[in-house]
Amino acid sequence: MTEHLDAILCLVHNGDARARLALRQLEKLACIGANLDAKIIQFSFQPVIVPHSKRHAWRRTLIYRRLAEEWSRYRNLPRPKKRLREKLSFYRRALKSWRRERDTVTAWQRRSAIEVNVTDKHIRAWYSFLETGADFILVMEDDAVFEVDTLLLFKDVLQFVRERVVEDKPLYIDLAGGCSLQDLEIDFLRGEKVLNRFRIYKRPVTNTACCYLLSRSLVENFVATLIDHPEYRLIGIDWMMNQLFIDLWAKNVVVDCVHAEPPIIRHGSVTGDFISWQQHYK
Repeated sequence: MTEHLDAILCLVHNGDARARLALRQLEKLACIGANLDAKIIQFSFQPVIVPHSKRHAWRRTLIYRRLAEEWSRYRNLPRPKKRLREKLSFYRRALKSWRRERDTVTAWQRRSAIEVNVTDKHIRAWYSFLETGADFILVMEDDAVFEVDTLLLFKDVLQFVRERVVEDKPLYIDLAGGCSLQDLEIDFLRGEKVLNRFRIYKRPVTNTACCYLLSRSLVENFVATLIDHPEYRLIGIDWMMNQLFIDLWAKNVVVDCVHAEPPIIRHGSVTGDFISWQQHYK
């Protein structure tokens, strides 16, 4: 088993005040020791947000609808009658909205553009990581909040990484959670719990993209899939990662998936530490 690890710690943010707090947290993580050499990078640039056209926003929504059906099957939740009702309801709402708001810009269109910008930052981080010789990348958004024992528990995280880096295994670790497990309906995917705080998943799945770790081989698989399916770049990062996992599973690519349960990092926009940008566009 390799002892020394090289890491890229990436902060995704918008350049506001809370980014400085998040950066200080990453700086502490970079100095954790444990035979870890870490470099911090940041991705904050985004063009001026221009709301998507209704045509483009509906295109994204249709991609989400298709993904929702795949997502149900992936979790072993076949509900054909309900899916049919949901699909018919969706198209009725779409047609009604299109007629009523054809010439107005809605919060939904602004939210659509922002989501694509956030996803783009994560993808840029992955490509930047692949240009280095690092073993893994940890990506953290600026609403992540360290717990008092985060740094201590992260040493257990490094144990998972060391065991898999030597075999070049695809590895995903979800560190911050966010959505309730009940809402996600992922019981079928959950496996055994190890080290008291971490759970192995039978199939790869992400909760949110607040803070996660990817091995090099997994990032390579992600990027290859995005080249085959550029339309996935239009999906919000949380859902895009689950789409990538579904595709890799269909290709029999084995991904070791670990979730911190409970999370070792708080998702601040969920816990109330911060107000999510999405609250402004409901």
